Amino acid sequence: MADDHILKNASRVIAEPHTRALLDEMAAQPTASIDEVSLTESRRALRGLMLALDRPPVPGILSKTMDIPGPAGPVPVTLHRPVASSGLLPIAVYFHGGGWARGDREMYDLMCRYFAAKAQCLVVNVEYRLSPEHRFPAGLEDCHAVVQWLNSKGQTIGGDPARLAVLGDSAGGNFAAAIAIMARDEGINLCFQGLIYPGVDLRKTDIYGSRRKYNNPYYFLDVKRLHWYIDHYLNTPDEALDPRASPLLAPCHEGLAPAAIITASLDPLCDEGEAYARVLEAANNTVEYRCFSGTVHGFASFSKAVPMGLEAQEWMAGQLARAFTGSL
Repeated sequence: MADDHILKNASRVIAEPHTRALLDEMAAQPTASIDEVSLTESRRALRGLMLALDRPPVPGILSKTMDIPGPAGPVPVTLHRPVASSGLLPIAVYFHGGGWARGDREMYDLMCRYFAAKAQCLVVNVEYRLSPEHRFPAGLEDCHAVVQWLNSKGQTIGGDPARLAVLGDSAGGNFAAAIAIMARDEGINLCFQGLIYPGVDLRKTDIYGSRRKYNNPYYFLDVKRLHWYIDHYLNTPDEALDPRASPLLAPCHEGLAPAAIITASLDPLCDEGEAYARVLEAANNTVEYRCFSGTVHGFASFSKAVPMGLEAQEWMAGQLARAFTGSL
């Protein structure tokens, strides 16, 4: 494992101090590889990490759960609304991360509460079906159904369908990007897509330099883990060519909702996130792109250990608020 040792030492130089301290702490804890433990254990481990590193509580938010009709039955969601608000609020739909196979809405509860408070909107946090129990496109179809329902019936829960946005991180960012394209094709007028270190190209390709450069488990996400997620999500490798799985490969990116995209410089997904920003710009869409230097995939959810995560949340919430006022 000499190469791993070299990469770990090199990363100590380029990672910002808080990220470096967190990565060193995680590296010092002996853990099995993701493919050496059961899916239940893997999900439990990620949940424990996320909840331990979550942001501080957000006051002034009223939350409740409900079900929205989906293609295979009810889709559970949590609604977050500022207590002091009145009238119909803009709607932001959040799709959680976790590589399509891990993660749940509760892990992102406080982040969603923050977005609701900062952007003064109704946030709908979606609990979609996970793979491999429910492979592509099951989870995407759940999220799509929620957006369709909100577009037609959002007023029934105090939302304004004329100001409807989608957001997500990692796998959820993949869903948000795909649904922005699907919504355009269906005539649903989204006002914003917020993509936090999204995976937008599910091909097992090495064309992205960041996948090669940061292919080491020390960086939290490496290519082995990325491929594990893809293998658990897709039914066959050929499905990676489907634009619903790989939004970067869509034949047309014109006429999409204004986008804000966050990447992390030490993330294997960094280059494809930036590439997607450039593709959207080339198709004459409004795009705000920001790469956070010296940190890793997942950092926005590690805000207790990595303060830059709070900065990323604040930046994204600000872009969302601008989109709701038409100033993005």
